[in-house]
Amino acid sequence: ELKVLICLDNPLNLINVTQNILLENLDLRAIHTLDSIDLTNNINLEILNLEDCWIDNLDISQNLNLKTLKASGCTISEIDLTNNILLEYLDVFGVHLNTLDINNNIHLKELYCGNYDGDFGQVISEIDLSNNVNLEVFYAENLFELETLNAKNGNNSILNVMLSCFYENYPCELAELSCVQVDDEVAAGNGDFPYNTWFIEADFSYSEDCSLGVPSSENEKFSIYQNPVRENLILVSPISIGNTQLQIFNMEGRLLSTQNPVLGKQTFIDVSNLSSGIYLLNIKTEYGKAQVKKFIKE
Repeated sequence: ELKVLICLDNPLNLINVTQNILLENLDLRAIHTLDSIDLTNNINLEILNLEDCWIDNLDISQNLNLKTLKASGCTISEIDLTNNILLEYLDVFGVHLNTLDINNNIHLKELYCGNYDGDFGQVISEIDLSNNVNLEVFYAENLFELETLNAKNGNNSILNVMLSCFYENYPCELAELSCVQVDDEVAAGNGDFPYNTWFIEADFSYSEDCSLGVPSSENEKFSIYQNPVRENLILVSPISIGNTQLQIFNMEGRLLSTQNPVLGKQTFIDVSNLSSGIYLLNIKTEYGKAQVKKFIKE
């Protein structure tokens, strides 16, 4: 009664598991010679690990009990999760996908996706989390083509979102993302819990309905330059904003300073007393808009 099968550096190009109907855990990570695998009869399979596995096609439509799929670095180009209703953990980081449909995966708790630094293979333009009411973690890096993020799932209180951007080890922004749909846009704009735990590397606004567009008072787009910076970080706004709160955090989330300047089109922020490293600048305007910028102190 085989329930767990681990195959590391297996020289074969075909692994037959079709007769192991009791198989619950299958680990095929880093098998570069595997051409294909037939999982149709493995109805009890709960955990499938294909990390860095060079396999072109994957059919998991019959694996109705699958709860964990680890496929980071796998060479598949598409994945159908429609029948995997019990799925709780999904990692497709570095997989060259054009789309990712998780609408049927209502039990999903953790989702990881995106591109490795310097890779542009995952070109997902839309992420819809509205049906994923049990989602606790959404983590993605370098989703350069992301235009729409719908996180309005009715349970934002348990959701932690991180959308980071790095290019050649330097922070960047997700230029296409302008609106993030949430349960409570007022709380999000004010930086209240849980939105104060979210990190999204983009110039965007929160809304409860992104299809309605962004109010004009929410349209201020901040930018920073001299990044990396030694002494004065320059915060640039297209218009004079007025009363604003600026907070600087380290990457561990510790608040290092709070300032309440009246912002003009250019505002100088003295960071000369900071040690070398990476920091987050949280900008909150009098209109309730919050933006986060990452900068490097030399």
